[in-house]
Amino acid sequence: MSLGVIPGLFAGKRLGVFGFCFLRVKFKLAKLPKYCTTRLSFTVFACLLVPSLR
Repeated sequence: MSLGVIPGLFAGKRLGVFGFCFLRVKFKLAKLPKYCTTRLSFTVFACLLVPSLR
C-alpha cells in the first residue's frame, strides 16, 4: 500500500504547486521573470520540494 502512496504524494505535491503557479501565469495573475522559462520553474519546484519526504 505504501509503495503507491509515497510516489503519489511525492509527484502530487510537485504537480500541484507547479500547476497552481502555471495557471496563475497563464491567466495573467502573475508574471515570470524575463529569464525564467516554464521548464526552469518546474525544475526549481522539483528541487525545492525534495525535503518534503522526511
